[in-house]
Amino acid sequence: MKKSTKRILYFGLSIENFTDKKLAVHYPLIKIVPHKNIKRFLLEVEKFSHIIFTSQTTVDIFFSHISKIQNPQCISIGPLTKKALLKRGVFSECPQEYTQEGIIQYLKTCSLKNSYIFLPRSSLARKKIDSFLSENNIKFATLALYTTKFYKPDREINFQDYEEFVFTSPSTVDSFFYFFQKIPPHIKVRHIGPITKAVYESRLEKNRLEVYDNPKTN
Repeated sequence: MKKSTKRILYFGLSIENFTDKKLAVHYPLIKIVPHKNIKRFLLEVEKFSHIIFTSQTTVDIFFSHISKIQNPQCISIGPLTKKALLKRGVFSECPQEYTQEGIIQYLKTCSLKNSYIFLPRSSLARKKIDSFLSENNIKFATLALYTTKFYKPDREINFQDYEEFVFTSPSTVDSFFYFFQKIPPHIKVRHIGPITKAVYESRLEKNRLEVYDNPKTN
């Protein structure tokens, strides 16, 4: 029997944009639960001067309720979110650092007098941008579009068949440790983004595990 060439286990929601997807098996550890009764709020979106999109999921759910936006200036947290907006004909600015902190640095370069900023997002999103806007007396509103839930696929998985794990968000990290508790010592770990890496290393410390910078395969 020919040995599989797929040596990477990918824990994110969608593997579509993963650069090594031909070498990977998709094993999502989170699922999205959209909130109900949000359309009436989204229909008022034209009253805002800016909209900040912090994930592709936010873009998908946002545009499942309204077909287009005209007036607000859009800001995306990173290139994949920017790409998701472009697919819907919406141009957005993108910070140099693909985090909420990066967005804050971008906002500091903008003239925000009389601005009214809208933050559609996950119910679990960090509140760094909120704090910045509040501290600078910038008017804003938030709306939780969805919740991220831990999820474990029905199929069994043997970690010994893989060499690398890919965590795409803090939620994938938390879900992994909820279901599996430990990272096998032979596994190399890849994190998408500095926040995911920070959460992963925090969980390792909490579980008294060692960070394997150069893991060896058994």
